[in-house]
Amino acid sequence: MRQILGSFLTLGICLSPLNVSVVAQATTSGIGIQGGKLLAQAQNDRKAEADQLRDQGKQEFSNGQFQAAIQSWQEALKAYREIEDRMGEGNALGNLGAAYFSLNDYPRAIKYVQQRLIIAREIKDRKGESQAFNILGVIHNELRDYRRAVEYQQESLAIKREIGYRKGEGTSLYNLGEAYSNLYDYPRAIEYYEQALTLAQEFKDRSEEGDIVSNLAIVYLYINDYPRALEFSQQSLMISRELQDHNREGVALGNLGRVYLKIGDYSRAQDYFEQALPLFQETKNRESEERALNHLGIACRNLRDYLCALDYFEQALALARELKDRSEEGHILGNLGNIYLSLRSYQGAIEYQKQSLSIRRELQDRAGEGATLNNLSLPYFYQGNHQGAIEYQKQSLSIRRELQDRAGEGASLTNLGLFLLKSGKLAQAEKNLFDAIEIWESLRSELNDLNKVSIFETQIESYRLLQQVLIDLNKPNVALEVAERGRARAFVELLATQLSSEPDVTPPNIQQLKKIAQEQNATLVEYSIIVESLKNSGGVLGKESDIFVWIIQPTGEVTFRKVDLKPLWQQQEISDSKSDFWQSYFGSWGYPVTIAILTIFAGGCILILVRRRRSVPWSLLAVASIVGVVGLVGYNQLSQEIATRSGDQPETALAKIVLSTHETSQKGIRGLAEIASGKTRQRQEERLKQLHQLLIEPISSDEHTSDLQSRY
Repeated sequence: MRQILGSFLTLGICLSPLNVSVVAQATTSGIGIQGGKLLAQAQNDRKAEADQLRDQGKQEFSNGQFQAAIQSWQEALKAYREIEDRMGEGNALGNLGAAYFSLNDYPRAIKYVQQRLIIAREIKDRKGESQAFNILGVIHNELRDYRRAVEYQQESLAIKREIGYRKGEGTSLYNLGEAYSNLYDYPRAIEYYEQALTLAQEFKDRSEEGDIVSNLAIVYLYINDYPRALEFSQQSLMISRELQDHNREGVALGNLGRVYLKIGDYSRAQDYFEQALPLFQETKNRESEERALNHLGIACRNLRDYLCALDYFEQALALARELKDRSEEGHILGNLGNIYLSLRSYQGAIEYQKQSLSIRRELQDRAGEGATLNNLSLPYFYQGNHQGAIEYQKQSLSIRRELQDRAGEGASLTNLGLFLLKSGKLAQAEKNLFDAIEIWESLRSELNDLNKVSIFETQIESYRLLQQVLIDLNKPNVALEVAERGRARAFVELLATQLSSEPDVTPPNIQQLKKIAQEQNATLVEYSIIVESLKNSGGVLGKESDIFVWIIQPTGEVTFRKVDLKPLWQQQEISDSKSDFWQSYFGSWGYPVTIAILTIFAGGCILILVRRRRSVPWSLLAVASIVGVVGLVGYNQLSQEIATRSGDQPETALAKIVLSTHETSQKGIRGLAEIASGKTRQRQEERLKQLHQLLIEPISSDEHTSDLQSRY
């Protein structure tokens, strides 16, 4: 809620009080005239005393001394009533409403503001009437009676426009935007916020402008328009720093953190929340501090630092209960449930999610209810209760569609697709997963390139699961098209943007792939690493299960093979949620690591890409051929130049590396050893041999690939 208190206080403090004219009745008696003068003087003195008490209450209110302000305004009210100053009486009633609102005593606040409304109508104070309606709207917004809040704000706005009260019009427009946002009517919320923003800019009110762009950022985040959410968050941050307002700065930083959480850039999100937290502590903004702690927990969980996440969530929960913030308490309980899910304590996860669900329903928080139902389905699935998981997920999907939450709908469709796959309902799983992919691709369309990469990594599970479903349905060619559609899709868009002003990043279909193989007289080999995973509001859980391999021969024949990675987990004693093979091989790069394997080009070249975390660029780690991994390079910037992994200056373009693969492959493992450092050389060679075993041996028996191998 923005500067609501200022709106309250205009009722009694920012309006100039009317001068009270006391007409003494003329008499022929000198004593009567003198008595009238004394009465007038007494009334004037009493009015001055009332005005002084009014101003004293204003100062106490500004200092957060609400009880003291109530006492001062009660005494002022008594004085105004004694001298029958209806304007002063109305203002005092409005100020008392403000004080009780600040103490969360909404029934008393409504009582005093309604009395203020009656007086405003009686004395035909249209401005005061509009302000009373505005305040009643604000109170009902806090009571979650959003439709009545809209009705009061519309009444307020109509009067302000009638009397030409432009400044007050902006306040009502803002509050209408907030009420419609709470009703999940985001298009109308944006409409009213934009009108309010125009007025704030007209009056050059930078403080007001900062509040509005901050709320616009959140609304655009809710509708998954991440570019605009980032744009308005950056504007909010710039204004807050211009005003040297640390609280607003913290809010802007927190909004940026929330956007990057949604995009999937968890390291950057964590950085913004860490900047915001001390600002909230400095300004004693306890509610925002509580939210920053909660979001830090979410970021840590997505980075798989569960102890860190647990610490932040417990701090946030204690603060939420201290502040009696039921909404945030429900949110945090759900996040604790996600932590217990990550730690495989499924019963604990269920208990926390059910507590969260109870609060969400108590508060009629439909968005929160949808997210909690999604998360509640996951421990049931892990316990083997697939039907229970499906039922919770269907409820979640229904709510998210009702709210037009596209990102949430995509997550629910993905999880439902997995549950249906494991229940053997393949046709239903196929439909749900195709629907999820359509949603993901619509959400990515307006993001800039680096953010496309991050958000893609939060959504790639839909592509992987759909490939599994299609293979089980004996549709390997369609699965290959899905693999192409999803294979490092964001990276391909980014690379194409660097290399062409008008890149064509439309994924090829099976006929186009066959045509390429025929025209180039080359055997194309495509890989896809399949990860069994689940999505919840805290991130993705999973581990690699298979490698899918497609071999497209110049004749047009397509062969599909599958490499089972499960025995590798057992050999490597892999635990928890991620395969240690990839982590041990790429261990020097840090954790977590993302891997993408691009299509083999003519000449038998495989590009293996890796990233340390989502906030840094991709690196081209290795170039492989049918013989084996033959070159280790560092592609540290998304440009046409490639540096060696050992840190040498860039010496060749990506195109040259691809074209010279045949020559490079002559070096074999020995060439790699020359690049790698001495301490890690032996281990890297062993891992590269394992990589060869996984990627190359499954295709080495093929007639065309064995012919390629014979050339080296």
